[in-house]
Amino acid sequence: VGCAKNEANDDYLCPGCNIILISIDTLRADHLGAYGYHRNTSPNIDAFARQSIVFENAYSQSPLTAPSHMTMFTSLYPSVHGINNIIVADDQIASGQRLSDSIMTLPQILKENGYETAAFTGGGELAKIFGFDRGFDIYKENDLMRRQPYIDAIFKYNNIPGKYKRKEGNITVVFGWLKEK
Repeated sequence: VGCAKNEANDDYLCPGCNIILISIDTLRADHLGAYGYHRNTSPNIDAFARQSIVFENAYSQSPLTAPSHMTMFTSLYPSVHGINNIIVADDQIASGQRLSDSIMTLPQILKENGYETAAFTGGGELAKIFGFDRGFDIYKENDLMRRQPYIDAIFKYNNIPGKYKRKEGNITVVFGWLKEK
């Protein structure tokens, strides 16, 4: 289902529309076919993009993963939402940052408007302990073993017992969830 412009008030209408946000850390848009790259580097993303609304201009408010993603979810600058660089030194988190309960997120707004919300993340900097899970019906964290000392420090800082155990890959989990829908 596509979006249509409401001529009466310049709003966009998208009845029954699904919203899928794909964020791939450090992926360069200029190396995707959907954005004109000449090599066939991203056939699945390109096929999906042909049936989707694709944003051609995006500006990051931070070169760092956690603050830039929280800005996408809150529409606030990092200095306002408070999620800045997540620093780990000597197995300790140097900054115990968590999104304030007073700040509304995009997933919360979507949920309040009847959307079912789900997130599947593979990065420790998008961990729910920082507030990234706010508003999601399902929030799956995965693939953190490659940064085990980092994750152990997060768990230690937040008094969470045990270690994170890697499960199946994100794509398997996402497609399994979608098949249920």
